[in-house]
Amino acid sequence: KPLILTMVELEKPIIGAINGGAAGAGASLALACDLRIMADDGYLLQAFSNIGLVPDAGSTWFMARLVGYSRALQLCIEAERIGAARCLELGLCNQVAPAAELLASAQAWAA
Repeated sequence: KPLILTMVELEKPIIGAINGGAAGAGASLALACDLRIMADDGYLLQAFSNIGLVPDAGSTWFMARLVGYSRALQLCIEAERIGAARCLELGLCNQVAPAAELLASAQAWAA
C-alpha cells in the first residue's frame, strides 16, 4: 500500500516534526500528517510548477483542505517557499519551535 494512503488510514494520529525544508513529495509527507510542528527555520515548497509538473503524492488534496482551493492553487502555481511562521499563519502547521528544540517539542506534545 502506498505510504501516503497508509498514513491517512492510520488509526492513530501522526505528529510530523518538520526540520528544515520539505519540498515536493517531502511536503506531501508533511501535509499527510495529522498534526505538524515545524522548526523555526523550516519551510514547505511545492516546486513542481517550476519544472512543468503538477504536485503529486497528495499535495493538491491536502493543501486544498488545509488552506482552501484558491490559496492552495496559488501556493502550488507560484511555488512559494513557505516559511514556518507563514505556515503557522496559513494553518499548514500547528506549532513552530526553535530548530534545536524541535524533536523535544514534538515528543513533549505527543506525550
